Amino acid sequence: MLKVNPYRVKLGRQTVRRFSYTALAKAYLGLVDMEEQLKSTARDPELLFELFVLRYQAD
Repeated sequence: MLKVNPYRVKLGRQTVRRFSYTALAKAYLGLVDMEEQLKSTARDPELLFELFVLRYQAD
C-alpha cells in the first residue's frame, strides 16, 4: 500500500478525468520515447522535457 495523503489522491483523480485514455496513452509513450533519448543521445535533458511538454500540452 502506498503511503500517500488521501487529498493528493483525490486531486489526482480529478485531474486525470480531464484527459481521455488515448491522450494519456500518447503522453505515456512520449515519456518512454523521451527516456530512450535521454539514455541514447547527448541532448540536453531540460530541452527534451520542454519539447515533451510542448508536444503534449495541447492534447
